[in-house]
Amino acid sequence: MAELNNPYAAEKSTWFKEEGEYGRWFKNNEGFMDQWLDETIDTLDELPQVVRNLMGKISGGGIRRQVQAAINKMKNAAEERGIKIHLQSAHRDFSYQNKIWTKKFNRFTNGGDKTDVAIHRIIEYSTIPGTSRHHWGTEIDIIDANQELREGDKLQAKFFVEGQAYGALKNWMDEHANSFGFYLVYTNAPGRKGFKYEPWHYSYAPLSKIYYKQYNEKFEEIKKVIQASKLKGHQHITDAFLDAYQKTHLMDINPELT
Repeated sequence: MAELNNPYAAEKSTWFKEEGEYGRWFKNNEGFMDQWLDETIDTLDELPQVVRNLMGKISGGGIRRQVQAAINKMKNAAEERGIKIHLQSAHRDFSYQNKIWTKKFNRFTNGGDKTDVAIHRIIEYSTIPGTSRHHWGTEIDIIDANQELREGDKLQAKFFVEGQAYGALKNWMDEHANSFGFYLVYTNAPGRKGFKYEPWHYSYAPLSKIYYKQYNEKFEEIKKVIQASKLKGHQHITDAFLDAYQKTHLMDINPELT
């Protein structure tokens, strides 16, 4: 399997919420996202089971309070220009991300793809469970709710250009998003590797830059959790694969977020 590259190193642990449920993560590391921590784990051996079980609750729907406050201000400003920012997706825990992973893996392999090919197709847009920035509560995927779009998958780059449904939203975000602390994660910069261009995915930099650093510092622990979780196609998710994925998919992002 070809090597990848992406950044997603997580601190030793936390509980992140997904629609009222939380997926507990990695080992406890005092000071890391302490507001998200529900309880601690003493050994990495416990992690796979814990990660599979959803427990606890966190206020704010999984979005950090500081992030939600910035979103509200940005929404209000956009509405003055006739744009209704709608969060198509925000926080996602390990369990939810694994559902996305499993669904795509099954679809691709049932369609005839070999495991390694299926995994490469998945990581064009979707992260390996345990490596999603959406786990942090700092990320949002947005559309303009004032625009009617019948097509099922609204998060497609073709809709975020001039003259299309979300073209005005994209133009407004290009001009104003940074002033509210939000930056596009996966840009269309020439030569950028990893995930494909996502003009809908924004990150709240004042917090996500902190978590980005901490996650990458703890990536060795994260790898153990991912590999112990026995994801679909786990035989191909080796140390070498994850190291390459970290560099390209997790670290080759908008430099304003590193």
